[in-house]
Amino acid sequence: MTDIQKEKRAVAIWLFAVAAMVMIMAIIGAITRLTESGLSIAEWQPIRGALPPTNAADWAQVFDIYKTSPQYLLVNHGMSLPEFKNIFWWEWAHREWGRLIGIVFAAGAIWFWARGAVKRIGNNLGKNLIAILILGLLQGVMGWLMVASGLVHEPAVSHYRLAAHLLLAVALYVSCLWVALEVRGGKLEKMQPPTSNLQSLYKHSIAALGMVIITLIWGAFTAGLRAGVLYNTWPLMNGHWTPDNFWIIQPWWKNYFENHGVVQYVHRTLAYITSLMCISIGLVTWRRKVPQPTARWGYAVAAMGFVQPALGIATVLTQVDLHPAVTHQAGAFVLIGLLVIWITQLRSLRTDRRP
Repeated sequence: MTDIQKEKRAVAIWLFAVAAMVMIMAIIGAITRLTESGLSIAEWQPIRGALPPTNAADWAQVFDIYKTSPQYLLVNHGMSLPEFKNIFWWEWAHREWGRLIGIVFAAGAIWFWARGAVKRIGNNLGKNLIAILILGLLQGVMGWLMVASGLVHEPAVSHYRLAAHLLLAVALYVSCLWVALEVRGGKLEKMQPPTSNLQSLYKHSIAALGMVIITLIWGAFTAGLRAGVLYNTWPLMNGHWTPDNFWIIQPWWKNYFENHGVVQYVHRTLAYITSLMCISIGLVTWRRKVPQPTARWGYAVAAMGFVQPALGIATVLTQVDLHPAVTHQAGAFVLIGLLVIWITQLRSLRTDRRP
């Protein structure tokens, strides 16, 4: 292995590690939201907040600040300090993990830049790393804006800001994965489809990735509105194919974004379409005789096309129980990651192949 190959391998491992950390952060975020811990820290202190309370006086101070929040006044009034600590630690862990991601990314970027590896691998790598850094900063800011929306009048964050926060996490995750795969594969050029009879499959896979992300956005709307607990039957919604009071909000189009029942209905419908698109990737992979080892990623996407909606159904039937709900969010990141790997693998097939 040459020196440049070793450098590419090291950069790829670093970015894969950052992507894995982003996925773990999304899982911690899901737990934080489902345990209603996200509003327990009513201040944003990017530096000082890294240190948790260490004595009785510190705990009394952060608890007094929480007591001025709408969540305490309207939901948790009379909460004891030990009960407060239970929700505090989840939110603190979520923020602390975000800080750790920033440290790991910044340390790696400085190291590879200082050693000249970024320049040797290619100028596009530097641009991509800067873009990832900007995404990370935006993610942190949006996280606070989301929390701040629940500290004003109602003890609930804006579901639009929640969706934006999750979408930025997905963008960060995909960017790290994509650049790592491109560096490992030795190419950082403009994205091109495979020059073979697999172009239609490639475009279908890009569309499937887009559908997963759109479905995830409505999943965030569902979570932010707590719409998941409204209809807990499947496949019908309390005996009907569509929710009650479909058009109660005016103008009509707002129902798709703010009507709790309709938002859950849209999320379900998008999930069905996305699942079929992912499963069909596996079928086309088999019919077109996509060569190994590329084909295994297409089959993995298809398998996850079965698993992810099953996790969603389990979440609905258990009235958004913590474990299936968290696993469902993790499954979305697994599916997105598989699609990214699959798409980059398809791009590597540059020779014409016949079914």
